[in-house]
Amino acid sequence: MMTMKNCIKEFHFKIKPGTTGLGLFTKKEWKEGSIVFDWFNEGDIAPPDFRTVQVSRNSHILETSFLRYLNHNCNPNIFVNTQNRYCQALRLIPAGEELTFFYPSTEWHLSRSFRCHCQSPFCLTQIFGAKDMSRDLL
Repeated sequence: MMTMKNCIKEFHFKIKPGTTGLGLFTKKEWKEGSIVFDWFNEGDIAPPDFRTVQVSRNSHILETSFLRYLNHNCNPNIFVNTQNRYCQALRLIPAGEELTFFYPSTEWHLSRSFRCHCQSPFCLTQIFGAKDMSRDLL
């Protein structure tokens, strides 16, 4: 059985303090459009909260491998494809960069909104689920 430690080594990731809590950092460069990783663990169906990812209209999972370490950014470098269960590079990602995604891209309703500290020039300051955001922002 492959352990989380082996997965991290094999897939060139490092977990360390990130923008907010632990984050997932890449040890290698990823080209725009490349699949950064597939989800290994389908996760347990769970009630929505700040640790889950919405994977369908009415389902959230508590994913226990890589997704749990992805922090939010208003100008993210990966897209989380919840239908096909993979994460894809949105642009060239250099080695050493933290992998981030835009939380409202997967969450219709966040169990709790939060103040964003991503420092992106596109920062929205307060993050809500997609249902509470204008189409222009999405």
